[in-house]
Amino acid sequence: MKRSLDDLLKGIPAQSGNGGQPPQPKGTSGEKRTGPETQLDKITAGAKRVLKEEADERTEKLARLKAAREARDKT
Repeated sequence: MKRSLDDLLKGIPAQSGNGGQPPQPKGTSGEKRTGPETQLDKITAGAKRVLKEEADERTEKLARLKAAREARDKT
């Protein structure tokens, strides 16, 4: 005897869903931790700061080079 989907779902109670949205992992609701900063947090913050500084320097350098290239090509 083959069972249909309705037969299988008959004994399962109705579920209240989340409106079709993917579930949010616990602890990622955007709140900041209030506890002490761990060593890993300090290292991550430092690395992000260094990468941002390098990206800013790179952007400034590219702007200078572009301006120099445009000035050179106008003459």
